[in-house]
Amino acid sequence: VTPEQLEAQFAWLNANGYVTVTPSELLAALDGYAPLPPNPVMLTVDDGWASQHLFAEAAARHGVRAAWFLPDYAAFSPDQIRALHTAGEVCGH
Repeated sequence: VTPEQLEAQFAWLNANGYVTVTPSELLAALDGYAPLPPNPVMLTVDDGWASQHLFAEAAARHGVRAAWFLPDYAAFSPDQIRALHTAGEVCGH
């Protein structure tokens, strides 16, 4: 996916009323602790590629969040992982 295509996809989600949720929010809803918003969707990003930061920046521009599934070999610093977490939720792979 090109950066332009990604931006268009995020814009489409917003224009069509989709709201991103994290794995924790989904589990809370399934356990009956909190409702999901209308039209929930989960964006997941796997494997710890360096381009995930570009995805996070584009997501932030559109107000969407993602779930980052990082393997133990991902070459991210603690600060980079914290930055991803502010853009959604970081999970183990």
